[in-house]
Amino acid sequence: MSGSNHKTSHITADLYPHDIFEKLDFRKVLDLLAAKCLSPLGLHHVERLQLSTDAERVAQQLRQAQELKQLLQIEDQAFPSDHYIDLRAELKILVLEGSVLGEEHFFKLYKTLHTVGDIARYFAGDTNKRRELYPEICRICSQIQVSRTLVNYIKNVIDDNGKVRSDASPELLRIRKMIQECYAIRTPIQYVVGAISQK
Repeated sequence: MSGSNHKTSHITADLYPHDIFEKLDFRKVLDLLAAKCLSPLGLHHVERLQLSTDAERVAQQLRQAQELKQLLQIEDQAFPSDHYIDLRAELKILVLEGSVLGEEHFFKLYKTLHTVGDIARYFAGDTNKRRELYPEICRICSQIQVSRTLVNYIKNVIDDNGKVRSDASPELLRIRKMIQECYAIRTPIQYVVGAISQK
């Protein structure tokens, strides 16, 4: 199978017999794959899969699948599988001139970058035996590049709960204190106004 720009319902591959997708129960295979997906991106990829007549490409994908299956079954250290987050919405925001990401978006970006970095480190090192055991997967992961500067910057601004740190900058700290003071004043005023309105 390989990626496609069309959903399986629109496939018009030149194959014989023409009902080969039904004979091979291709839709059921896709449904089984979809059930194993960890993110909307995985589902999106599954929806774009179709049969391929490229023997070399099929063989390569089979090797990749076999390597990953073996890795998941025998490796003591689990393969990083947390925070496979769909960032397409955030990326669309970033391309808009003058746009700004909110703290929720920043936190999603940070978690994704952290996971991607974990995957790269999983195969890092010239003496790492995984590089020999899983050459196809390693080849894919070798293309990963994560900016540590960006990761550290986000970490210094966003806390573990995905909220902007009060001490992220002196100006932000001052604004946070003002908000807290206003809230402290507003609460008793609300109580008084509520009491008066009930009379």
